[in-house]
Amino acid sequence: MLADNTIRQTHAIRTAALEPAVKWGWITDNPAKGATAPGRHKPKRTALSLPYVAKMIAAASAPRKDGADGDVVLATAIAMAALTGARRGELCGMQWSNIDAANCSITIERQWVPGKGGQYVAPPKYEKGVRSIVLGRLGLDLIERYRDIQRDLLRRKPDGWLLSYDAGVTPMRANALGQAIADLDEGLGINITTHSFRRVSATQLVASGVDVDTAARRLGHTKEVMLASYVLGTDDRSVAAAAQTIEERLVAQGLPLGTILGAEPIEVEDR
Repeated sequence: MLADNTIRQTHAIRTAALEPAVKWGWITDNPAKGATAPGRHKPKRTALSLPYVAKMIAAASAPRKDGADGDVVLATAIAMAALTGARRGELCGMQWSNIDAANCSITIERQWVPGKGGQYVAPPKYEKGVRSIVLGRLGLDLIERYRDIQRDLLRRKPDGWLLSYDAGVTPMRANALGQAIADLDEGLGINITTHSFRRVSATQLVASGVDVDTAARRLGHTKEVMLASYVLGTDDRSVAAAAQTIEERLVAQGLPLGTILGAEPIEVEDR
């Protein structure tokens, strides 16, 4: 079965191709116009709740039942995905040198793209190229806690790739990040991908009063695409116009940025 978009494109091509035949009198009517292409409306999705995001981060970072350490890299990746709205390849493409502590921001200047035989580095999927995302003090503190944990585990200052299991030498693979998130969510009944956190970020940005154009540039999209595909409905209408930063809103709605990756392990239910 062909995808809806393929059918729409084929229908448009056939309609356009038959128009000259009508003009030249070869046929009286364009038969393609009698066919109806699939609509563009997508089923309405439900915004992923921030307490659920917090639960996933806690589950990733909690010690395993066999005594092994939790996956602090995956926990950080999830937190950064919700906070920045970056794509999975952009998350894996972040480097420590992209962190600007003075301006509390991170620069998105590359992405890892899965390909045949592995993955390769490419420019960000953004028509204007490199973009900078303001993190705020809470976001910067989260990265610094992650840096301290990496330094303690590996006995040296992390450098190179931000999301890495060997202090920055090897980046986390984009496909591996997607699979790790899927595995973490297995059995919970919600189909979650890295794009789920991207939609969380987009929805919360607009709900906190950020204009659509600014939010779209932060996510590396046009405002039309962001409104159509990323901003989801939320039941929290009373704070839609509140002049809060994205970080303050994330915390208020159930994502405890100030305690993620804290010194004490987070207790979670059976995984």
